[in-house]
Amino acid sequence: MHQQDYYPEDVDSCTISGITFWNMSLYIRNAKNVHFKWCIFDYGVKKADTNKSTDLHDAYIRLINAENAMVSNCVFSRRSGNSGRGVWVGSGTTGSKVINNTFGNGGTTGHFITAINDNSESNSLISGNTIDRTLSLNAEDENTDHGIYAHSFDGLTIHNNTIKGWPANASGGAIKARNGQHLSITDNTFYDSGILLYIYINPSTYPYLKYVEIKNNSIHIDSLVGGMYGGIGYWRQGGVTGIEESILIRDNILPNGSISISASNGFDATSFNSSGGGVFDNDLHLPFLSLPSGVNQSGNH
Repeated sequence: MHQQDYYPEDVDSCTISGITFWNMSLYIRNAKNVHFKWCIFDYGVKKADTNKSTDLHDAYIRLINAENAMVSNCVFSRRSGNSGRGVWVGSGTTGSKVINNTFGNGGTTGHFITAINDNSESNSLISGNTIDRTLSLNAEDENTDHGIYAHSFDGLTIHNNTIKGWPANASGGAIKARNGQHLSITDNTFYDSGILLYIYINPSTYPYLKYVEIKNNSIHIDSLVGGMYGGIGYWRQGGVTGIEESILIRDNILPNGSISISASNGFDATSFNSSGGGVFDNDLHLPFLSLPSGVNQSGNH
């Protein structure tokens, strides 16, 4: 894709509205109050011989050290043979909003590796988006990397989105969130896969997962997958020194789904339970409720 860089002198306090962009990757660097609305992004061309790991710069919009940027009511499309990403909320970005956008149609325009990446510095909102991936792309693991993928965050709200099409395995998940604090995932509807929570050794800036609420989500998976990937799962990598603290999973509906919290690699139930954490009042396939000893729980059915 053709990369176009914009700096404060170009776009500070600028609204970009109603424009159709073909094969364009727009980098917003160090700017404030940039608003994309009612735009169309389509026909992005994938770099030859690349995949989800070798090209991390294939999003249509990339926010870098941006302040109070907004992407709203836009339509993003990725087509066959040219899979890629939609919006990347990058490092140093604060106060961003990605709201009420459409990513894919579940068919010809749904060839997304990831719809939204969030590596923001603080106070990011992802809300009201409809994300519909092409199911056939699940046969290409090298082009499959979660519906929304967030890490190294401090203050991230994921609310009222609909996400379809990612597989219920390690490469998929409607949402993957790792290494950060103050995370809220509420009132979303997911099909085909659910929510994956992790702590990895890297990045070292946030070697923990703290103050998390997973509430009032509906997760619809056709088959009984179970385990880490079958609904809501949590796992910490070996060698992690940080903690899981105040993790609340409440009032979620998972008709065929699982809630699986791994006890491995130094899991601390007391810290998990702190400040009201625990697993409460979820409607799931009860044989797939797997919690370590000591995790607070009640009302699951």
